[in-house]
Amino acid sequence: NLLYALPLARRMMSEKNMAIICEGQLDTIAFHRAGFACAVAPQGTSFTENQGRILRRYAGRIFLALDSDAAGQKAIRRDLEILLPMSFDIRVIRNGGAEAVQQAVAGAVSWLQVLCDSLPERYDMSSPAGRGQAAAEVAEFLGKVTNQVELELYVREAATALGVSEDAFWAELRQVRRKLRG
Repeated sequence: NLLYALPLARRMMSEKNMAIICEGQLDTIAFHRAGFACAVAPQGTSFTENQGRILRRYAGRIFLALDSDAAGQKAIRRDLEILLPMSFDIRVIRNGGAEAVQQAVAGAVSWLQVLCDSLPERYDMSSPAGRGQAAAEVAEFLGKVTNQVELELYVREAATALGVSEDAFWAELRQVRRKLRG
């Protein structure tokens, strides 16, 4: 339930309406030194739902500053599962580091873009089956979004990224939601 540097970060989180989630303590220190005292890191094994609720008290925007390796990509997907239902504006900082923090925050991209950009690594996007599997994965994440306006905008973005119609994507999303409900 602990977030490293939270007592130091709360004030800037509230002022800037943003929090940066780092992978570890050293990254958090680097962000603080670069002028982003709104950076924190989960203590323990990985980010938790309770930590997300704590951050929600202070900020509406979350920047995920995680490594771009396979473990970092997995952590991003796991964090999205926790953060999306809380209606955060989520961005992913690519190629972080203390020197590039200012540029990284300014150049942060949508979590959905990062997810869609990673799909060709796992699916054959040139085949209808592969594209369908990719759409199902994206729909699983969008199924966690509770705000309908956000969901509509995300569906539009996802359909464009996948090269499918919005109607087809909505149908996939409804199917995934039915499966999730059991």
